[in-house]
Amino acid sequence: MRLKGVAALGALVLAAVGAPIVRPTPATAAPSSGPLSVTILNVTPRLPDATKLDQKITVSVRVTNTSSAPLSDVALRLDRGDPLVREDLLQAAINGVPLNPATVFYTPTQPVAPTLAAHGSVTTVVQTEPGSDLGGLCLCQQGVYPVDAVASAAAPDGSVVEGRARTFMPSFPAGPPQPVRVTWLWPLIDRPHRGVTLDTFTDDSLAQSVSPGGRLDRALATVEGLAAGIRLTLLIDPELIDALSTMVSGYKIATGHTVTTGTGGPAAQAWLDRLKRVAVRNDISLTGYADPDVDAIANAGLSWSPTLDPQVAARVTAVLGQAGSDVAWPVNEVLNNRGLDSVVGNGASLVLLRDTVLQRGAGEAHTPDALAPLPSFGGRARALVTSTPLQRSVASALAPGAEAYHNPTLTALLSQLAIRAAADSTRQHFVVLAPPRAVNTDPELAGQVIRATSRESWARPITPSQAVRTFTAVDHGALKTIADTTRTTRSRMRAVSRVISDVDSFRDCLSNADAATLLGGYASAIQRAQSSAWRAHPASGHLYVTRLAAKIDKLRAGVRLVQPRNAQYTLASSDAPLYVTVENTLPTPVHIRIKVTPRLGVQGFTTERIGVQTIPAANGRSATRKTVKVPAHVERSGRFQITVTLQTPSGDALGRSVPLRVHSTALGAVALWITGSALVILVVAILLRIIRRLRSGPRRTPQTSLPTTA
Repeated sequence: MRLKGVAALGALVLAAVGAPIVRPTPATAAPSSGPLSVTILNVTPRLPDATKLDQKITVSVRVTNTSSAPLSDVALRLDRGDPLVREDLLQAAINGVPLNPATVFYTPTQPVAPTLAAHGSVTTVVQTEPGSDLGGLCLCQQGVYPVDAVASAAAPDGSVVEGRARTFMPSFPAGPPQPVRVTWLWPLIDRPHRGVTLDTFTDDSLAQSVSPGGRLDRALATVEGLAAGIRLTLLIDPELIDALSTMVSGYKIATGHTVTTGTGGPAAQAWLDRLKRVAVRNDISLTGYADPDVDAIANAGLSWSPTLDPQVAARVTAVLGQAGSDVAWPVNEVLNNRGLDSVVGNGASLVLLRDTVLQRGAGEAHTPDALAPLPSFGGRARALVTSTPLQRSVASALAPGAEAYHNPTLTALLSQLAIRAAADSTRQHFVVLAPPRAVNTDPELAGQVIRATSRESWARPITPSQAVRTFTAVDHGALKTIADTTRTTRSRMRAVSRVISDVDSFRDCLSNADAATLLGGYASAIQRAQSSAWRAHPASGHLYVTRLAAKIDKLRAGVRLVQPRNAQYTLASSDAPLYVTVENTLPTPVHIRIKVTPRLGVQGFTTERIGVQTIPAANGRSATRKTVKVPAHVERSGRFQITVTLQTPSGDALGRSVPLRVHSTALGAVALWITGSALVILVVAILLRIIRRLRSGPRRTPQTSLPTTA
């Protein structure tokens, strides 16, 4: 009978260099909180073989007195629990559930030290004796055995104190099972460092990241340190390749009003050369440009383009060859239906999702294989479903500060893989493992973790494309509706939407050639503003969009109305034209419309629509002005206000409106009607009087009679 047991390897973790990270909560049981602390340093051999009767299992342990008083009679033993064949029971054991005392097997207790000083430590080994029962451990059934190293000592008050640490030993006495096939995804992405001007960087932290000891340097060194037989799937942001290639050609760093020349070109070239060498022996999948936050973009009603600018595509091809975008990795492994439609519609056939976003979720006794069907309006796709417990173990196993040699979270990770084989050893199983997106780890440690999960008899590597051909997709349930965007992210996307609107409307004012000159960098800058990297840097993301909005506002303000000195026009007639002066400070001609409207409900003033006006380009540093004649019609006299607005040819407002006062000395239509009516009445009155006189004839003089005398 063949007997196998395993405990994980660890690594000496070098001091982490690069961006600070938050260490995940360990997935293994923490040492006891009492005065004795126990740490398992090493277990050999990793795979005990029961057919070798002279084989011994050696467990190296460090015992520390964490109290301020000495302890006496320090001793050590191993406790072995029942074999586990269910994932939920294993997870409970990883979380520290005590072993069942009724079924625990004990190795003989051996003395460690007669006295252990306060805050002192001692390192010792527990070695099982040869024999079929391996000194009492008896790993003779299929499953994963929890094994505790238990230290005991006498306190000064005479009480007995204990401390313990746990490891796990998979056992397959019937021989190696069908292996668990493991896909490792490894991200090489970073946050954006450029605005609209492609050779101007906002900082020089990317140069630091790719320099020796930097975060991206260590992430790439992990890939370089793996044997050719372990093939990773590298998720690479093409914007990162573009930015590094720009650094090689020469770049500037603009901080505030200070512009300096960047010196990170050689480091960028060295990193790209290293990536080119490892790309040929690993699978490559490109994210969208700047790793877009696809869920937040879709929820905001925006879009992103998977198509690379020809110059960017050429730079990426020079480093990576013809790389596709088959695998999509949304931030936090979360997508809603609109985001899913977006990534699938843009060409992804595999989407990395965490198990909790699917209806079947996590926490089942047995997790189905990681390949799941994924219906979408964007097309047919499959999900690569991560396991929450596995991902916790991966993050903890890769975190800086892991134990010097024996990494307890790696032990948990290996056991979580082995138990899938123990539950059903007759068929292969499939899991997907991925580190945090901004992976920040020691390459030696990460290499040991990846190798340990790829070289066991019950754990072998597989690429996503091979998994699709090997495994049948298993239903994990429909997508849940999850609000995965924070208020900060939603606010940033609204600001991005306003920038997009401003850029689009201003493009209407320019010819195609001039738009390419003035607005050529905005498409890439907008997609960088939509990057998922800003989730981890919300303040920087807000500042980036604010600067982008200010830049397009300044550009749009380059064409503006010139206000008269006294802000008043005088119109002397009902058809007097209105003269409006427009100034252009931009190096290209601008096409605009002029709209004039009365304010405060003023009646009796209208203007005629005029066609699109072209304002010539500025002459060097001197602005160009053009006065435009706007036909106006006034049907009233007096003073009133109007508003003059510049518009794009399609009618969108451009810049600030200018209020003007108008003084009209022309007679309006009402005055003319009244005057005309009065004149008609006067004429009619005169005519009536004349007619009356004509009808009465000539006027006679009356005669006076004189009296007669008698």
